[in-house]
Amino acid sequence: MKDLVQQQLVEKIKKEKSVSFDTKEKYFKGKSFKEIRDWLEKNKIDRHLPIQMKSTGIVILVSVPNESDKILVQIRADEAYKIGIFGGGIEDNETSIEAAIREIKEETGLEILEEQLDFLEMNEHDLEYSNGDKAHYVATVYLLKLTEYPFIKLDKESSGVIFLSKENYKDFMDVTNINSLKLSEFWWNTIKKILDKKEKEKK
Repeated sequence: MKDLVQQQLVEKIKKEKSVSFDTKEKYFKGKSFKEIRDWLEKNKIDRHLPIQMKSTGIVILVSVPNESDKILVQIRADEAYKIGIFGGGIEDNETSIEAAIREIKEETGLEILEEQLDFLEMNEHDLEYSNGDKAHYVATVYLLKLTEYPFIKLDKESSGVIFLSKENYKDFMDVTNINSLKLSEFWWNTIKKILDKKEKEKK
């Protein structure tokens, strides 16, 4: 990166107080989250400025006959006591649905087809990691419906899984107990909406 361009970029990021989608695409294409952080630090910019990220999320709904509908969620390995849906960042030259299929395979071992995923919503949220890194995610969320319990093979991003149902999902919004598992608040409404809808359909 030439000196003048680099200086202009430094000033732009400092002014915007974030690394925007446009900035990432123009100046950091192909760079990882960590590589951008390291560049910020090298150029004497707060390495914890929010980085805007395009991501995908997958809600895995398990509907077994004669049982309550359940949503399979991930216990995050890198965020203490946090649980949320599966998913991750969309890589360069990858569509959101391609990313969803890749993420499901990486995080659960499940191999699925595009036609098994239904678009659910766009979810925009901020996330701060335990090391102080911040990201602003714009997530394309898909619904995967299963009629039997899947065999899950977890990767290093997960420390376990939990099934949430209409009967128990509120238990994971206890903000008074700092050592209890908590459902990430930006997935709360998504999961509630699905479980409420499924309950109404059965009445």
